[in-house]
Amino acid sequence: MHSPPGRGLFLRCLVALPMLLLAACRDDAPRAVGTLEYDRIAVPAPAAERIVAAAVREGERVRAGQLLLRLEATRTESATQAARAEVQRQQAAMSELEAGPRIEAIAQARAQLAAAQAQARDANAYYARLQPLGRKQLVAAADVDRARAAAGDAQAQVRAASAALAELEHGTRREELAQGEAALQAARSQAAAQEVTLGKLDVVAPRDALVDSLPYRLGDQAPVGSPLAILLVGDTPHDAEAAKHAGVVLLGVTCGGHEPRDLLGARELVEVQHVAARDGESQAPTPPSPSAARAESGRGPAR
Repeated sequence: MHSPPGRGLFLRCLVALPMLLLAACRDDAPRAVGTLEYDRIAVPAPAAERIVAAAVREGERVRAGQLLLRLEATRTESATQAARAEVQRQQAAMSELEAGPRIEAIAQARAQLAAAQAQARDANAYYARLQPLGRKQLVAAADVDRARAAAGDAQAQVRAASAALAELEHGTRREELAQGEAALQAARSQAAAQEVTLGKLDVVAPRDALVDSLPYRLGDQAPVGSPLAILLVGDTPHDAEAAKHAGVVLLGVTCGGHEPRDLLGARELVEVQHVAARDGESQAPTPPSPSAARAESGRGPAR
């Protein structure tokens, strides 16, 4: 019986029968043909950090939330602190936008406008004095042109200072407030993402399972997304309890996935004689192991 694509080794025994199988490994056990499979769960690396602690070993049973591995947190903690600081900076910028211009800034803009207006009056007066002299050719034409340009520049400075003062007096625009709010939300999202990554550096089991393999060892630095642990998840004692309530006769099987006491409701105990790993259609007898995919023994197919 083949498992669906992408599924690993899950405890499934001849679902066509009203029975589950429970097995250890004994020569005098009844012989049957069945399939032992588990769901295979890969626990990915949340960050490319060095493994600094390993709390479990291969073949060990773990509970949901139990620590498997711990990754080095120095770099992620620094990135998280930087993200928090950026949130504070954006909050301060947003508060400044909401408060609007300071009274002192408005007073300064008014003073700059007054200074520009005084310079413009002086430039206009000088140009006015040179104009008749230029017509009488008592001064060079270039002097008159320079005076005219200076007067025009002074008027432009007045207009700029006047516009700056008007901008301060009208306060912060709605578009600026929207931009500040968007920047603050982006900073908060970045900080939240860093917090999540930091919390995931303690790699825990997502559910009750059996540790099939730990591809990386202490001191290794796995790429992001690489499987740090492969877990096998099989039937639970709740399956046996549900079958009992449904009136189904239980013939239980465990081969590393669960202990016999987990299936105390089983009517009979059948033990696995040989376990063979499955690779496509090829099968070769191997010693029993938690990651076994097919159990073979011979009292005829249980179909």
